[in-house]
Amino acid sequence: MLTAVATSWGADNLNISVVSAFRFIDLTGVFLNGIIGGRLARSKRFDAVGFMVLAIMSAMGGGIIRDVMLAAGAPFAITDPYYLYTALAGALVALLFRLDSKWSNRFVIMADGVVLGVWSATGVIKTLNLGFGPMPALLMGMLTAIGGGMIRDIAAGNVPMVFGGNYLYATPAAVASLTTMGFWYAGEQRLGMICASGIGFIITMMAHWRKWTLPAADDWTITMTATQLRRMMRKQREATIEKAVAQAVSAATETATEVATEAAVEVVREASEHPEIISAEIPDSRDSSVSGEPGA
Repeated sequence: MLTAVATSWGADNLNISVVSAFRFIDLTGVFLNGIIGGRLARSKRFDAVGFMVLAIMSAMGGGIIRDVMLAAGAPFAITDPYYLYTALAGALVALLFRLDSKWSNRFVIMADGVVLGVWSATGVIKTLNLGFGPMPALLMGMLTAIGGGMIRDIAAGNVPMVFGGNYLYATPAAVASLTTMGFWYAGEQRLGMICASGIGFIITMMAHWRKWTLPAADDWTITMTATQLRRMMRKQREATIEKAVAQAVSAATETATEVATEAAVEVVREASEHPEIISAEIPDSRDSSVSGEPGA
């Protein structure tokens, strides 16, 4: 489909439109995360400065940390003034309106799912284009997507929501990052961004709809004592020995049965090939009666 559009409209125009679309989504994510930061500031009863600070941290923190860690020059979120203005616009909207209705929450979740995939993709592509390997690319992709929210929560005095007690958020970022990485190695960066956006949106929405969460620490903790562990290992050894003995007996029985069967088959075969041997070995009852004692 993209090839047909490129043929009729021109590949250059197509490239420009795709870049413009991703830039629009990117700035939309900055705006929405500015709103999310402002909503947290409202719940904490911060003043206007708190709104602006949390909005900027939420919207631009992940990208700034990524660029600093990659030593890729001045962070893009600072050199492009639109990012700062858009984040402040989100803070202003959160300051003027409560945005606590059911539909506003759903809209923020849906849009945030799309942006999650886009930011994961941009982090992966930028890292790989700078010559780093797959693991740094995965880390930078996830950091771009969730780093701002972590900084925002810490600044507000909360435990970052991505650490647990919330629906899946880091997991969609990881899957979107891995998807982008696969398309990058295949030479399809823009297609990877499109797929990453869709995957981030789908997993985020499914997580909120189905209430998916990762297991808590208690679900992974080993609560068995040393005595219980030794008892379990002893029972396991006994079960293993019993199973081995049963297998050995079964194998011996099968072997004996096969040997007996082969012997019987051999006897039958010899009997069919040499019937005179069997006849010579079996005495005739009529001969016995004829050769009996005189006068009997």
